[in-house]
Amino acid sequence: MGIGAGVTVRDLPPVTADDRIDQRAVVVEVLAGGQSRGTWLLSNGLDAPQSLLHEGRTWTLSLRARRRYLPYSLTLEKFSHDLYPGTDIPKNFSSLMHLSNPAQGEERDVLISMNQPLRYAGNAFYQASFGDGDKLSILQVVENPGWLIPYISCVLVGGGLLLHFALSLGRALRRRRATVGGLT
Repeated sequence: MGIGAGVTVRDLPPVTADDRIDQRAVVVEVLAGGQSRGTWLLSNGLDAPQSLLHEGRTWTLSLRARRRYLPYSLTLEKFSHDLYPGTDIPKNFSSLMHLSNPAQGEERDVLISMNQPLRYAGNAFYQASFGDGDKLSILQVVENPGWLIPYISCVLVGGGLLLHFALSLGRALRRRRATVGGLT
């Protein structure tokens, strides 16, 4: 039923480009009162959601990405896009964002640029791209629960190197004492 009735779905390899997303599709049968109200094809590749009229109410059917609401908000204040002189190569693009976290009583401006992400509340916000004539800032949000592991690894390696150095120094000092003691 709906606009999905004339659409053919086939398997495609996963998308690997940064500016594209995988197209997903699902066939859904709506049941009401034990009777089928029809079968719909839902996809994030369809341009519009589909609707279903049941008992005088209109229901909207769509397939979209899962939303995750955060207890804080970021608002774009200013976007900057600098180029190397005489080229179209980006030198810098950055977003001045206003961070608002009412639960913590926090209101501040933060700058997110190409190599300087905003790390806040377990997430890292990277300046990924821009668009719409430099009016749109595209951020990539990464949640990395293992962010501490590289630091722990460095401390362990550094501690191991210090231990190795101390043991080697101790052996060298004992040999020197033995040599100096044997000469006198």
